[in-house]
Amino acid sequence: MLGNLGEGRLFNLKGISHIMKIRIASFNIEKFSRQSVYCTNDAESRKDIKMIAKIIRENNFDIIALQEVFHPEALKYLLRELSYQNPVDVSVSRMGAYTAQIAGFKSDTWEARWAQPKPKFSNMAAEGYAFIWNTKRIGLSRNMKGKIFEPRIADYGHAFELVRPPLIARFTPLNRYYEIRLINTHIVFSIKDEDKLRTNQDGEQISSYTKLRNLELQVLLKGIYKRFSNMVVDYRGIDKYARNLVSYTFLLGDYNLNLQDVKNVARPSECLDFNNLIGYIDGDKSMWIETVNSERTTLRKTVRSIDNTLDRDIIKVQSNESKTYEAKDYLANNFDHFSFDLNMLEDHGIHMPKYGVVLAYENYKDDEVSNRFEQYTKKVSDHLPIYLDFSIKNTGKSKGEFDDS
Repeated sequence: MLGNLGEGRLFNLKGISHIMKIRIASFNIEKFSRQSVYCTNDAESRKDIKMIAKIIRENNFDIIALQEVFHPEALKYLLRELSYQNPVDVSVSRMGAYTAQIAGFKSDTWEARWAQPKPKFSNMAAEGYAFIWNTKRIGLSRNMKGKIFEPRIADYGHAFELVRPPLIARFTPLNRYYEIRLINTHIVFSIKDEDKLRTNQDGEQISSYTKLRNLELQVLLKGIYKRFSNMVVDYRGIDKYARNLVSYTFLLGDYNLNLQDVKNVARPSECLDFNNLIGYIDGDKSMWIETVNSERTTLRKTVRSIDNTLDRDIIKVQSNESKTYEAKDYLANNFDHFSFDLNMLEDHGIHMPKYGVVLAYENYKDDEVSNRFEQYTKKVSDHLPIYLDFSIKNTGKSKGEFDDS
């Protein structure tokens, strides 16, 4: 079941036909480890892989950016469930100075890449990222010589300032003449050692985790996004065989920050320090980066105490099996988002894409489990997937339009 949608518009241009909608998703899959899928001693703590695959298939995700993927074997297990066959390993060389490990898998219909950034402070901060995509509809971008741009951990644009640098990838929809570039991020939530908090550009000590997260978001948007959206490179430098395609870039993932205008969140003070739109000059043109999704995407593990409403007073209590709980009892924060250059889209006749939240806990029915919300957080994740629909009418050229159908 899908949640509320963002706005979308349809533009009619002469001589244009054949729309292909690409659905991009982001999903913090929460501690997706080898043990969480292969654990045989404790069935209660084992991930419901069939349900995760069902969420991906039934919501028609074409590309999924995953966060908190701790081990590549867990990703391979998910690909097996998605494909109904055993995936094969794809040989992928280590990419970039900040990549600790990288792995790839492929089946007849799905392909995946996993990468783990080198830890800045601790191994906990170096949890892995992944991309999964439907190979019947989309593929990794290639240059004119057929060389693939492999996903990798970003190692430019001040990526060294991030606790966990993002995973970047370039995709091309089949038989289309544009690229979708994705920056998969999981902004730091906290650092155990207080003395590891950094200083900002003015040399001032960063005094809170919220400020640290906002600093990381600034690095992602003003550093990595800006560089990645414009670059025509392969791993070693300028790619003289690059195809001259228009690219559309999206930052997506778990920001660990609420948008400013979202109500009824558990952590209202932990929000963006700007009003969802950030602008800056890139050479001789302006960029306006819009951050979207104002729906809550994280879930409490247990229901809130009726007597306590503040976040610090949320306690772990057993739910009352005789009570019917609602989403408002469990939804917590608005942490998962997309960010993109609105000017770039409008320059090509594309207005605000459609986006939303998948209410994936509805896959569990109250007549089958005691509590669908707690079943979901136990067996799937404490986050809900988000999605964005992106469509260009195929003209054989770079420009096109967004379709709302």
